[in-house]
Amino acid sequence: MSAIYLLGCFFARIPKLENRLLEQTQHEVARALHNQEQLMDLLQALCLLAQYFFFNNRAMEGKLQLKSAKRISTDIGLDQITHSDFPFEFPFDSASYNWQEKAAIFWQVVMVEKFWSSSNDFCEALPDFETPNGYITTPLPVQDGVELVRIHLF
Repeated sequence: MSAIYLLGCFFARIPKLENRLLEQTQHEVARALHNQEQLMDLLQALCLLAQYFFFNNRAMEGKLQLKSAKRISTDIGLDQITHSDFPFEFPFDSASYNWQEKAAIFWQVVMVEKFWSSSNDFCEALPDFETPNGYITTPLPVQDGVELVRIHLF
């Protein structure tokens, strides 16, 4: 939650509270990384924190947060989710998330990485999203019955 509040303070331009929330967010992220706990929430916080750093022209710190998010997401198999299962057993709150939520978190990491790697000349600093298996099987998290958007090029 502190990462969400941090971005809120950034956009609301409340620097005094922003500095305190940045410190709190970094402490909570470091604790969660060390303890390998609440990994789904941690991935979302890492993405928000990375964006905060990029918005503030602190690219090196942003890249570090994204690198951690990418590593964790592939380590726990979020790149290999199917509709019916979650391929690995890890000591985190996996049971409280369905496949669509897990897929949404994975694609959040990918989209943040793709956005920042394509803007501000970060292309060379952030290598392409690689997975241990060489491919991603995780579907986009769409609601059942919703038609997929199709884009026609040319």
